[in-house]
Amino acid sequence: MTPIKSTAVPAKPGQTAAKPTPNRLEAKLSHLLGARKGTIVVMRVTDGRLLAVVNPALAAARAISPGSVMKVPTLVAGWQEGVLNPHRLIPCAGPTGDPACWEVHGNMDLKGAISRSCSCYVGMVGRELGAKRMTKWWRKLGFGQRTGVDLPNEVPGYLAEPGDRVAWADTAVGEGPGILATPLQLVSFYGAIANGGQRWRPNLHKPKALLGMLFPVSGGLDLAVLRQGLSEAAISGSAKGASPADLIVAGKTGTASMPGFKNRTSGWFAGYAPANRPQIAIVVELDDAKGFIHAVPLAKQVFETWQTEIRLPSPS
Repeated sequence: MTPIKSTAVPAKPGQTAAKPTPNRLEAKLSHLLGARKGTIVVMRVTDGRLLAVVNPALAAARAISPGSVMKVPTLVAGWQEGVLNPHRLIPCAGPTGDPACWEVHGNMDLKGAISRSCSCYVGMVGRELGAKRMTKWWRKLGFGQRTGVDLPNEVPGYLAEPGDRVAWADTAVGEGPGILATPLQLVSFYGAIANGGQRWRPNLHKPKALLGMLFPVSGGLDLAVLRQGLSEAAISGSAKGASPADLIVAGKTGTASMPGFKNRTSGWFAGYAPANRPQIAIVVELDDAKGFIHAVPLAKQVFETWQTEIRLPSPS
């Protein structure tokens, strides 16, 4: 994997990116994270309210390569542009593919590509989309721009320009220097998948603000297919193990090169719960980690802690 840059903004004198008084949930999640470098974000999907932000500077003021959690935005772009549909099959050659996939999947459909995190499938979609259409939709989905969260020093992340010399198939799967994202951008995106398409501004104290509909009605995008893929990922796919014993969750993992280091990776989990009637979206990012090995177990603990602290009764 290619080393990448990151974008970060230092705090101004007298200003900190940390919230002064952690709430009970946030304090418990901070304890779970311990000495590890990373961030945990928990957002209510109905209005964007941030229930917990552990290490706000890493959630808002640093953008890094997102890895495979970026595959879903690429697939959304492909669907909106007519490049794919739920039934189109794309062959996966595994480690010999371009980009390489972690195993040979054979012919994959959209739902399977999400649940099995198929890089060959998403890379093909990215190539057919091309840089201009892919980055156009990523911007519509909230990447490459600030969310407007009420935390200091938020950065917009980074999207390569269509004329830049980057490997766009790798960029499509969230690798390389062409895409840098923040955990807050990702939690807003996955929250929109969870709630039916409303992309809320993450907020601590500001009034709620709808940033836009994730999927224009005219696009014909069936959220159910995306949600089924994310649910299957957490049951038997790349995010297996994220669900507590009595809670079904949905989500996606990612592993990406750490900024400036050839052999260091960051591990990601992005998802929501409960899978059938979502209430929260979460993002976990850990430095010097891998998504399936490290971020998934921590995500499970985050869901468990939320259950014991503030879970609301599901609507009847």
